[in-house]
Amino acid sequence: MKGTEQLLNEAFVLARRAHVPVPLELPFGMETAVLAQWKSSRASSKIDIGMLRVFRWAALMACVVAVAGAAWKSEDIAQISRRLDPEARIVDSALLAGLNR
Repeated sequence: MKGTEQLLNEAFVLARRAHVPVPLELPFGMETAVLAQWKSSRASSKIDIGMLRVFRWAALMACVVAVAGAAWKSEDIAQISRRLDPEARIVDSALLAGLNR
């Protein structure tokens, strides 16, 4: 028969091999701690807020330029959409396929 020490050692070896299951949800209060940390780091960093404004204005200006360009070339865009003959469709599809690469 096996001794008590040997049985305990085998039990410990088997326990070490067992994997701890990953919890399916965060521990209680984790969301609150993360949001509090984010809010405190955001308030302490004034440089990030200034850069955020710069990027926001840059995105807004890019949208304005894109809309202005589309309005300026609206006649050209309308001409392309009016081309319904089969030859023009084949050429247009080839052009669009080349642009997607």
